[in-house]
Amino acid sequence: MLATINQNNLKKVIPMNLGIGSKEGFINFTPMGQFGPMSQINKNGKVKIKIISIDKFVSDKEVDVGLIKMDLEGYELVALNGAIDTIKKFKPILLISIYHNPEQFINVIKFVQELKIDYKISIKHLGGAAPISETYLIAW
Repeated sequence: MLATINQNNLKKVIPMNLGIGSKEGFINFTPMGQFGPMSQINKNGKVKIKIISIDKFVSDKEVDVGLIKMDLEGYELVALNGAIDTIKKFKPILLISIYHNPEQFINVIKFVQELKIDYKISIKHLGGAAPISETYLIAW
């Protein structure tokens, strides 16, 4: 990521060594490759990472938000709960993965609808071999 930022002379990108969640704290994490092809939040994970909510990050850094994109291996709804104020204030485009489990598919859509923001919602399959993988909620 740092090489891409430097190569493209990006001035508005803030790389942070943090995870996102519904609030500040620490969680256990299993890095990619240790138990499969994806990283994941896992109570038995051997790596402890610091997390922060999007709302706190946006407030602390005083940034404007135009897009929130998430593919957090099933942790999206938790992170979205820490972004409610940001979403209501900025109405960013949302690109949220919803394919990791059936509850996520329904609950992320319900979450966006319950915000009572005038979002248009679309569900798009963005690729991948399996029909359900890489399926995203897009709200604008």
